[in-house]
Amino acid sequence: MLEQTSHPVARRRGFLLTEAVLIVASILLAFALDSWWDERKERVEETEILQGLQEEFLQNRATLNFRVALDAVDGILAELDASLGD
Repeated sequence: MLEQTSHPVARRRGFLLTEAVLIVASILLAFALDSWWDERKERVEETEILQGLQEEFLQNRATLNFRVALDAVDGILAELDASLGD
């Protein structure tokens, strides 16, 4: 009985099969790394957007509070003017 590894054609097929498996595994690994990197970039971008929204929300709330306070002062001044004008 002949051993497969001793036959030159069988040995070459074994090397080609091993090389093909390594190439496919390398390509799949590259796809996985690319996908991981894209997801990482998206998470960083999402965090930046959420931080910007939070900052904008806080600024809008401060502006709204200031305007409400101004309206309250305007109302008090209008009442004083009305009571002093009588």
